[in-house]
Amino acid sequence: MSDSGRFDGGNPDVGPPRDYPVCLEECVADGDCTLSGMELDHSCVDGRCLYACATGNDCIPFASGWTDRCAAISDCPGGARRNWACIDLGGEGRCATDADLRNCADLGRVEVPATRIDGGSVMVCGVTTWGCRAGGCRRPVPDPGAPCEADDECPEQFVCDLPTGNCLCDDDADCVGSPEDGHACVEGRCTCLDAAMCGGTVFDGTTFECAIE
Repeated sequence: MSDSGRFDGGNPDVGPPRDYPVCLEECVADGDCTLSGMELDHSCVDGRCLYACATGNDCIPFASGWTDRCAAISDCPGGARRNWACIDLGGEGRCATDADLRNCADLGRVEVPATRIDGGSVMVCGVTTWGCRAGGCRRPVPDPGAPCEADDECPEQFVCDLPTGNCLCDDDADCVGSPEDGHACVEGRCTCLDAAMCGGTVFDGTTFECAIE
């Protein structure tokens, strides 16, 4: 961590906006961007609920889900028995999984250095793959055109198309579990055909549209 509440290791590049339709949540006002009734620092910017950022490092707390506030471990859900650490996030305590008490890999996360709210260093489990684009945190965009020689070099659920060397989805089933992209595989890309296939929104007051980002 570079200083109090600031993190290192965020993704510096999540890729350019996609040039094919994806499921996008549309907001009208900041009030649309609550999560289960809670305000978690999102704003409605140009019709999108965004967690503001300047660099990919700013996105680590958001992507990691460090939303529960704390002054001590006992304030975290389940308290100390749930392997929490109460870390300093810009002068405010937030609950994060203590990497000394839980294997981060089992959670699909990596170890991130942080500072306890009462001082002292701690490693916590976090997500560092999200990046900052146009002032908002974005998840990384798999590039179906990334050169590959084998399936394990492609994003999960994609296959390596030889001899072209492109990472592509093979059928609609490959796109399940990727709600932002919808569930249609079109020309090797997970995309949406209309808003009806976009599922449920993440934010309380948004609606889905199927559009080019």
